[in-house]
Amino acid sequence: MIRKDSAAFQSLFHENPVVWIGVVKNRSQQKRLEKNPANRKNYFKDAWQNFFRYIMEKGRKEEKFENIRIINDDVIASVTFDYSFLEENTVTNWGSESWHLIKAEGKWKIVSLIYSYENATFRK
Repeated sequence: MIRKDSAAFQSLFHENPVVWIGVVKNRSQQKRLEKNPANRKNYFKDAWQNFFRYIMEKGRKEEKFENIRIINDDVIASVTFDYSFLEENTVTNWGSESWHLIKAEGKWKIVSLIYSYENATFRK
């Protein structure tokens, strides 16, 4: 992500479709509703390609991981962790993330990615 290496990033994912869903945490969702009551949907679907386009935009973007847990049986795996997303060294959001992976042709590939999302601008 920091190096903005498209080949390395793309190599993490299995062929499409890859499930990519973010769920807004309760506190951030409440703040979103206060700003716009019509904004009832607390989740969003996306694609890794859109996320990659976003991180390729100007500026430094980085993700930090803590509390990493891996479960695998040699051909399928799940990885869960807490994350913080930073832009220009400032945390913009954080939450928990979960990946499901398969070992395809000897290489681990993400087939689904879900995460919770707490917006740093709603900290107060």
